Amino acid sequence: MSALALLGLVIWFIVQTPWGNALHWETGPFQPVGTHSIPTDNITSLQVADWRAGAVIVRPHDGSEIEITEFSIRQLSDDERLRLTVENGSVIIHFAQRAMQNNMPPKTLEVLIPHELSESLAALSINATSGRVDVVDINAADLSARSSSGAVRLYNITSQNLAATTTSGSVELFNVYAEQTNLQSSSGNVLASNTQTQDINARTTSGRIELSGSFEIINVNSSSGRIEVASDTHTQNINARTTSGRHNLSGSFTNITAHSSSGNISVTSATTPESINARATSGNITVTVPSEEPVSVRYSVTSGRFTSGVPVVTHSADAQFNLATTSGRISIYELR
Repeated sequence: MSALALLGLVIWFIVQTPWGNALHWETGPFQPVGTHSIPTDNITSLQVADWRAGAVIVRPHDGSEIEITEFSIRQLSDDERLRLTVENGSVIIHFAQRAMQNNMPPKTLEVLIPHELSESLAALSINATSGRVDVVDINAADLSARSSSGAVRLYNITSQNLAATTTSGSVELFNVYAEQTNLQSSSGNVLASNTQTQDINARTTSGRIELSGSFEIINVNSSSGRIEVASDTHTQNINARTTSGRHNLSGSFTNITAHSSSGNISVTSATTPESINARATSGNITVTVPSEEPVSVRYSVTSGRFTSGVPVVTHSADAQFNLATTSGRISIYELR
């Protein structure tokens, strides 16, 4: 790589922002090396099958055809250029004509979809090996985005079934509406902001989970990292588990299950839940609910104490709240 190209790459990493202005994407020192235009007749889906090194960007544009452009830091041989097929109404993009060659540079892929098609895709699937995946302003019945090493970022998305996965990197959603949402990162954060989904499953091995928006059913699991949930509307069920990390759960809940081996659990509900099952091995449990009528509570504290600022009936056979910590306090407060 030339000194000028290296300098451009450094400057690009310093100045780029996570989302830019949501309609403009930086390609850094990469220059376009080839563009393909595909008519949209009978096209219903798009698949990036195996983008092995470099970013993938998918967004709408004002043109009438699908425009597929690859960017690189140098000119490419014929074997190094992407391979493109159209079959059964699907556009399929491969990283190269042949198996990846030695010394082959990373490439950025940009896919521009006409607005009308971008609002009615049956399926969008992206599989990247090393590089980020950015998707913006897309409506697809099924949307799947995966990167082995790199962030997956979805912005202004509508989907029935949405899945975003990365092995090493963050998963980030903003302004997303979906019926079913599955988010997973082995090493990285899972962040969803202004998101509306009926059923969301979020998991990370090492990293935090932060969800804000409207959810009916929430399942979150972090082996090492905190869990933050802020729901704007009533949530029927939330199941939150972490091995090492705290829970902060706020919203209006019917049923809550929260387990933490090492970390505090904090629950704030605008309505009194029908059930709370919270268990911590080492950490405090704090519950804040309206003081409407007495709450039945069964609690267990090995090293610590139990206090309540709302009327409670303790140790009833069918208690609403089952709270237990081995080392820590259990506190119930009145929501004001």
